[in-house]
Amino acid sequence: MKQLSTLAWAIVLGLASQPLAFAHSDWDIASTAPGGGQLVVDYNFDTVVGLDYDPTLSGLLGASVYTSTDPGFNTIAADEPLEGLYRLPAGTDVTVEITAIDAGKVAVFFTNPTPTLLDSVGDTYFLGTQDASPPNDLHHHGEMRLILALPTTEPGEGSFTFKLTTTSAGFTASQEYTVKLSNTHLFVDYAAGTVKGNLACQKAIGRAVTKYMAAYAKQLYRCLDVAAEVVANEEQSLPTAAAEAKAAKACGDNNGATPAQATMLGKLATAATKAQAAITAKCGGAFDAAKIARHLNKAACNIQFMGSQAYAEAHAVLEAITQGANPVTDALPCLVPTAAGEGDPPY
Repeated sequence: MKQLSTLAWAIVLGLASQPLAFAHSDWDIASTAPGGGQLVVDYNFDTVVGLDYDPTLSGLLGASVYTSTDPGFNTIAADEPLEGLYRLPAGTDVTVEITAIDAGKVAVFFTNPTPTLLDSVGDTYFLGTQDASPPNDLHHHGEMRLILALPTTEPGEGSFTFKLTTTSAGFTASQEYTVKLSNTHLFVDYAAGTVKGNLACQKAIGRAVTKYMAAYAKQLYRCLDVAAEVVANEEQSLPTAAAEAKAAKACGDNNGATPAQATMLGKLATAATKAQAAITAKCGGAFDAAKIARHLNKAACNIQFMGSQAYAEAHAVLEAITQGANPVTDALPCLVPTAAGEGDPPY
């Protein structure tokens, strides 16, 4: 267990309208009997957890790093006697212990209340206490990391295994649970089904992603062109009001005057929906919606990162532009500030 002196950060990639994981349910903690029994986690651990490409950590670690904070730990809301699950009594403490892990390839980072990195067998993290006030309760989302010595175009997977322990009387440790991680690229299995059908699916993926990236770049770089005007005027001590108004219209919702679907972010979401539909139409049930979305998210990340290189100071302008109550940059996590954006694009 490693206590970190500073709070690490995570960039969660993805379009605002797209899901960020295969499963949205948390790892719900319970016990097998009222007021006692064995600790148990209610979750389908056959589910593969998809992770997003993280350009910042990739640059720091010199590898392709994928992250996700979902699922996280929580507790069941009420007793479920038909399922043999019972809510822990108030005051019950729970600790997570790593019992197996792909060393050097997988890690889990918790931030509250104490920054802690779990990357070795035997590492532990004290989750907290049932019904305590946050951040001392049992609801925590650690950042799962998959670190691959592979190009971002190649698939990879990893896993870690944990159990829950407690010092509270009347309870015993849980069984061990294995979490499977993947960088979730869309690779067609030619060993299954017909070659003709699989080839049609593979072509559909290529065509849909190509169209999506073209539409994405067109919308984003049109916005960045206007943002560059603001930067240029500032650097030359020229009036910026007109350029800022153009940027608000091209990049945000023009202070609420533009319908959401007609904004840049709305058009990007529409492009993603079209790409997803095209892939699904040819690939059927080969990939679920979340997996396709994560594939598109990665393509979008590369375009954003390249925008950071071509428009080095545009990020600061876009931080001041909003859609709804949020800065536009919230939906563009790979459009990083100049200092963080220096280097090679993440592809």
